[in-house]
Amino acid sequence: ITAPLPAKDVVEHPGLAPQSSIHVDLANSDVTDLPGPLGVDPQVSSQEFGLLVGTCLNFTFDAGGNLLAFCGVSTDRGIGFEVTALDPVTLEKRATYRLLDLTFEQAMALPIYLGYMATDRDGRVISIGPDNVVRWVGLTADGTLEVARTLDLSVTVPIARGQIASVIPDHDGTLWFLVLGEVD
Repeated sequence: ITAPLPAKDVVEHPGLAPQSSIHVDLANSDVTDLPGPLGVDPQVSSQEFGLLVGTCLNFTFDAGGNLLAFCGVSTDRGIGFEVTALDPVTLEKRATYRLLDLTFEQAMALPIYLGYMATDRDGRVISIGPDNVVRWVGLTADGTLEVARTLDLSVTVPIARGQIASVIPDHDGTLWFLVLGEVD
């Protein structure tokens, strides 16, 4: 059978890239309208980024077709997590931006939220750090990744009270965040 499946029936988010999160879109549909392999003599590519961690937890595409990922890497101290721009064909790293460094003990104590990020229409990854600061990390004209904008939510959610797990804009641009812990 070679007939394509019908297009997904999800309202596109005006502020996010079409394939903007680990579950593809804000509706968590896990469905993409991207073409897939036919299964006849497929060519498979893979890339190893490290022996112990080296795992990318979340892949997104910005509107320009750039492949962005949230990846773990080995460090002298333990584990680092970074936004990584990958070549969509070879999977080679083009650029990285380190978000945080953790000891192995700190990493094992983190909840499963780690890696939940979204990519906005401007190609910037919206990520949250352990400091409850939102960072919009995007590619620059010269191909590097850098922080384009920040928003400190630690005043609203002090770190002692809770960890912000993810931040997502709604259709009007209002930011919503999920907190693990206590809030008033």
